Amino acid sequence: MNSCSATGDRQAIVVIGGNADILRIARDEDIDVELIHDTRRANFDPALPGLVTAFHDLDFLGNYPSVEAAVLESALSRPPTAVVSLDEDGLLAAARLNAILGLAGNSVPAVYSSVHKPTMRKLMRHNGVPTLEYRTCTTPAEFAHAVAELGGDVVAKPVDATGSRDVHYVDPANAPAVWSEFARRGYREVLVEQRARGAEFSVDTLTIDRNHLVLAITRKHMIGRLEAGHSIPGDLGHHTEDTIALVFDLLDCLGIVTGPAHTEVMITDSGPAVIETQSRIGGSRLPELMRLASGIEVTRLALLVALRRLRLPGYAATTGSGSGGAAVRYFLPPAGRIVAIRGAGQFEDRSDLRLNFKSTVGDTIVEQTDSHERNAVGMYVVASGSSEKDAIGKCEEVLDAISFEIHN
Repeated sequence: MNSCSATGDRQAIVVIGGNADILRIARDEDIDVELIHDTRRANFDPALPGLVTAFHDLDFLGNYPSVEAAVLESALSRPPTAVVSLDEDGLLAAARLNAILGLAGNSVPAVYSSVHKPTMRKLMRHNGVPTLEYRTCTTPAEFAHAVAELGGDVVAKPVDATGSRDVHYVDPANAPAVWSEFARRGYREVLVEQRARGAEFSVDTLTIDRNHLVLAITRKHMIGRLEAGHSIPGDLGHHTEDTIALVFDLLDCLGIVTGPAHTEVMITDSGPAVIETQSRIGGSRLPELMRLASGIEVTRLALLVALRRLRLPGYAATTGSGSGGAAVRYFLPPAGRIVAIRGAGQFEDRSDLRLNFKSTVGDTIVEQTDSHERNAVGMYVVASGSSEKDAIGKCEEVLDAISFEIHN
């Protein structure tokens, strides 16, 4: 464990996983942070230990007992006010620790139901919240039967995978190959559900004292199964009220009583349908888009709610103002070694644009088929504009102007 000095009269929190944003905000709010993170994870930032009071290098997803032991030992000398995770893989550990320490937060069953897809759907069905027809499978025979029983045009995914990883469109012809791929990757249980078709959106909410508030509605730009971009504010048209009501009903039936949630929905010919939800902030640059479009600092709000510094009457005073619209689009060159990136220099002085090239000349990139691979490549443009349409147009201007030379 690494540590730096702490101030006794300040609140202390435990943060599991995540990035530097929440740590910098905690420092701004005079909060001491004990960070649990795994230096072997792809998203680990070496600068993180320098931003916190104490740091534990632990596998918080695969070795929960070590996390519990470290936090409980620290709590003997300085009990935390809250255990927080904005990292999908740390949500359940945070809930378990809050329960052990008697701290406020969503219950372990509520968080589990948000990360375990079949449990979420069972609760939806039990509480009368509309859900797609689904089956769970543990054998190739069950998988083939479920594909056929649900009409031969389905979506299959691991019951607890994240970030659109290993999501497949399945029909009877490719079912054996898809099951073999699941088995090769070590998945023991798979969810098969009806394939909904329509425009895809997400609804980000903040729950304060059991009251759900909509922070943003985001339109997804899909290329096949890949989320290739997002834009705010997404317009649901005449489906707005029904979609928000459906999301709130979902959060209620799962037992989400506090903090952020990110719910994915699809607007089908028969109305809105829930795809899934998580009791966390949305990824894919959504916090940045919210800040640009509406002035909302969702990470700060989530932290203040966890510390019970933000109650419902004071919520409005925490929101700012933005440009009106924001969007992100990802560069999707083919896999191979990047030899040249051309055209980016012309946008260097644009205050309404931010270009990011995590991968650059000389790097070898993979084909981007899910959000994990997309984030690993890390090449995108974020734009602010007077509206969603204006911001999207600026992103497309950049995509059209920049080219990549790739050698395989």
